[in-house]
Amino acid sequence: MLPLLTLYQYWSTSVCRDVQWTVDCRITRLRALTDARLLAGAIRVLHGLMIGDRLPQPLTVDFRPTELPPEPPVPFNTALPPVEETNLMVSYRV
Repeated sequence: MLPLLTLYQYWSTSVCRDVQWTVDCRITRLRALTDARLLAGAIRVLHGLMIGDRLPQPLTVDFRPTELPPEPPVPFNTALPPVEETNLMVSYRV
C-alpha cells in the first residue's frame, strides 16, 4: 500500500497542487505506517504535517513556507519499546 500512497502523494502535491488532498494523503500514510509498526517513518510524516512541510500553493509552483523552523526530529529507536524514555521524548519534540 505504501507505493500507492507515494504515487497519490506525488499526484496530489505536484500535479493537482491541492492542499486538502495532500494532507489527507499524509494522514493516510501516517495510519498505514503506524499499522505496519514502522514508527520511525510515522514520526517523520507526523513532524512534516505538524510544521506544514511542502504544502503546495495552488496558483504557483512554490510550496508554502513552514510555520516553524524545521528541526531535525529526534530519531525514534525501533529496537526499544515505544514507552521507553528516549522514545517518549520524540513525541514531546514533534
